[in-house]
Amino acid sequence: MIALIDASGSMYGEPEILAKAFILMLAKRMEREGRNIKVILFAASDWKLEIDLADKKKVAKNLLDLMVRHFEGYTDFNSALRVGLENVKGKEWHAADVILFTDGESNLNNVGLINEWNDFKLRTSSKIYTLIVNNDTAGGLEQVSDKIWTLPMGKWDVEGSPSGLIKLIAKG
Repeated sequence: MIALIDASGSMYGEPEILAKAFILMLAKRMEREGRNIKVILFAASDWKLEIDLADKKKVAKNLLDLMVRHFEGYTDFNSALRVGLENVKGKEWHAADVILFTDGESNLNNVGLINEWNDFKLRTSSKIYTLIVNNDTAGGLEQVSDKIWTLPMGKWDVEGSPSGLIKLIAKG
């Protein structure tokens, strides 16, 4: 599983706290199921931080490093999805599913990248799941996402909670 986590300044506050809680939940779930996870924090087109949680000796340190990091910069979906695609095309993470956690405040507009992702997903079993917090627009992510959940702040209910995403992750 590849988790692309929006680490831009617009995620400051509740969205950042939710993103970090989501990372912890996902890491725990993947560990319990014996599956590996790589977390990629992204913001501006030239900034990303890749954290491989497959190395069990470094998981605690890597997770702590993630938790104390502050989110800043602007959001760039195009570069984030480019990095995600490079990872799932590689040997170690080939055809892994991708979870994108964001506030949706960007635009996916690279037509070549959109086509490349959709072609790749047709050839493999890879899927993209998107969780959007504090917003109800996807910023073009609907062009590549297999499923999108939107979670407006303060308006959650059972149907609108991320439980559907968690169940989907559990199915592997």
